[in-house]
Amino acid sequence: MVERHYRRLERSFTLPSAVDVARIDAKFDKGVSKATLPKNPDAATPGRRISIGKG
Repeated sequence: MVERHYRRLERSFTLPSAVDVARIDAKFDKGVSKATLPKNPDAATPGRRISIGKG
């Protein structure tokens, strides 16, 4: 997603229960926001498998 604003920008969203909120890391560098949302290793939700290959 690309958003450009010249004023204050605020974005909020609901996190999945599998996210370990104690280990969330967010950075802002040169106009780019990056958030890392690590998965809780004890989460009961199964992971998804995505197949990538030559088509």
